[in-house]
Amino acid sequence: MKTSFVRWQLPLALLALTFPLAAPAQASRLRVLPALQTETFQVATNARIVVGTNRMASLADLKIGDHVSIGYLQENGAQVARRIADGVPHKPRNPGSTPPQKTHTPGTQGLLHTHGVIRVVDVQAATLTIVHRLR
Repeated sequence: MKTSFVRWQLPLALLALTFPLAAPAQASRLRVLPALQTETFQVATNARIVVGTNRMASLADLKIGDHVSIGYLQENGAQVARRIADGVPHKPRNPGSTPPQKTHTPGTQGLLHTHGVIRVVDVQAATLTIVHRLR
């Protein structure tokens, strides 16, 4: 009996040491996905849309998959987009001159802002749906 206990002692000890190391190895392979939120915006008729270097773009110029920044207001329970800009860095108008001091145009100071990726553009209904990480 004593011989069989000694024979199984080494494998049991190895198993006992291996098991605690296996759990962290499996945990390191798991990936936590961020929670995503979808938002739909009504686009105002006088909304300013900037796509690339086109500062007078329309809703039809926005494409699914574009990264955008949206300035919007809450009006009657709906989110109404007033400013939409794609995520492309813009070149300054005069590269040789010093950049002008940034000033807010009237009416833009109260805007709420969000960033996301375009999922749906509906030109007829004037709506834009984006998805972004939950904050």
